[in-house]
Amino acid sequence: MPTASRVVFLLLVCGWSLHSPVAENPLVVKTEQGNLRGKRVGRANAFLGIPFALPPVGDLRWRPPVECKPWAGIRDATSYALPATQRIPNPSGMREASEDCLYLNVFTPRKRSTGKPLPVMVYLHGGSNVQGCANMWTSGNEDLFVGQRNNVVLITLQFRLGVIGFLAHPALTAESEHHSSGNYGFLDMIAGLRWVRKNIESFGGDPNRVTVFGSSSGSIDTGSLVASPLASGLFHRAIMQSWPMGASKLAVREQNQGLAIAEAAGVSDADDVAAALRALPWQDLVKIQNKVANPLLGRGFYPTVDGWALLDDPLSTIRAGKHNRVPFMIGAQAQDARGRVKKSIKTEGDFHAAIDKLLRGYVGDTDMDGIIQKLSALYPVGQYENYYWAMVDLTNDRIHTSSNRRIATAMAANQAEPVYWYVFDQPLAGEYARYGADHPLISTFVFQLIRNGQLPPWYRGKTKYTPTADDLKLADVFLDYWTSFAANGHLNGVASPAWPRVSPEQPEVQIISTPIESRTNHRAEKLAYWDEIAKAYRKAAKR
Repeated sequence: MPTASRVVFLLLVCGWSLHSPVAENPLVVKTEQGNLRGKRVGRANAFLGIPFALPPVGDLRWRPPVECKPWAGIRDATSYALPATQRIPNPSGMREASEDCLYLNVFTPRKRSTGKPLPVMVYLHGGSNVQGCANMWTSGNEDLFVGQRNNVVLITLQFRLGVIGFLAHPALTAESEHHSSGNYGFLDMIAGLRWVRKNIESFGGDPNRVTVFGSSSGSIDTGSLVASPLASGLFHRAIMQSWPMGASKLAVREQNQGLAIAEAAGVSDADDVAAALRALPWQDLVKIQNKVANPLLGRGFYPTVDGWALLDDPLSTIRAGKHNRVPFMIGAQAQDARGRVKKSIKTEGDFHAAIDKLLRGYVGDTDMDGIIQKLSALYPVGQYENYYWAMVDLTNDRIHTSSNRRIATAMAANQAEPVYWYVFDQPLAGEYARYGADHPLISTFVFQLIRNGQLPPWYRGKTKYTPTADDLKLADVFLDYWTSFAANGHLNGVASPAWPRVSPEQPEVQIISTPIESRTNHRAEKLAYWDEIAKAYRKAAKR
């Protein structure tokens, strides 16, 4: 048999048509569940609305995700799925939502920088785990991230939110074989990572170089994945952007949120509370969630220490050396907490009252007057434009800078893999400078939207923003840092000046600004005092 005929024969035996769309068309990809057809968007190929689990509706509400079933033919993957259940409309710009929400999106460069499999970056969106969606930063800009360097595959992952994704209730705990509730959205993330491991090679991605990264609540979720035994082996690097780790114990979540929501829904005395809750429309549950969720747990719903998905709070897990040891990066903006500080802080009395409100629930019966005096000395108003900006700086150190340093040093003390810490300190120009380098700015730069002058929807200005030369330079810097870290698991040779690894004794930080600067003992006196307060809190919590 001639060589060409043997090739044709083998293709037919293997089940391939000579005109197989998968073989000929880069926009048709074969996954475990079936074939997908994506679309070209500028310099990228986009595969949108890919299901990775069955719709979590009906009896599957408040159950672990179930792997989706195969389909016949070629499934259209050219449109985003609807966002997960949330208040509609909302500040993130969402206008529709659905309980059928377990979908992900894959973006690949049309022109690849190498013939080898590319590193994969899986993004977890923010929104306090009560709002937002997988396409928050990519819709209309699908090629901006992957098309600049052509060296990475991007995945944006959707998961259950709010009361639908994170409700902890004794009735749900009782029916679980793992005696768990409150982690459904978190389990969705893990299911999405399993899908990535099984399927990403078909898109030209490397299943052995998967980076999880997230902003805001997505950062909290990323930290929980670092601590979760269920996520072991599913990712190989992690980047936390703009919120530290944290998780509540199951009993606390049940008491403070679950029981309150069931009572407000009028089903606390039902014969089968779980069934009664499942019978309620998600819209009603979201309305109740927004009214009664205990403010002590913040505005969001976060992963729960349930003894299965999380064995302890993430930082304690790291300090015990029981986490997933992967190359790790963490950071926030220099004014990340600006949106949490009231502009009405204008006097010394306002400043002291704001400190009291910030810390009263945290330090309890500790000498609050002494703390206020110490913090007033550490953050003297004379060093700031006014009391408002002094409080922004103080709050930012309390929430972000001190927490990130503690997390980074704990990681460095308990693994050999490299750990990096950054502070992004580059406000926008012109009228937008009044926002400082605040909470959403990181995603504007990482996802390269700054190149188009596209800012978060809650930034208000008289004119469209025009990026400066420094903005564009830093957009390149972020892209090179993030994708190099994803590719190699380190930043050796990438940064100038060099980005030093964190060590437990010497927690060096990279200040990403113009110019870029590496610092040792960054804000040492301030952060040392916040460490004292955190240590006192941990002792009080144990008692």
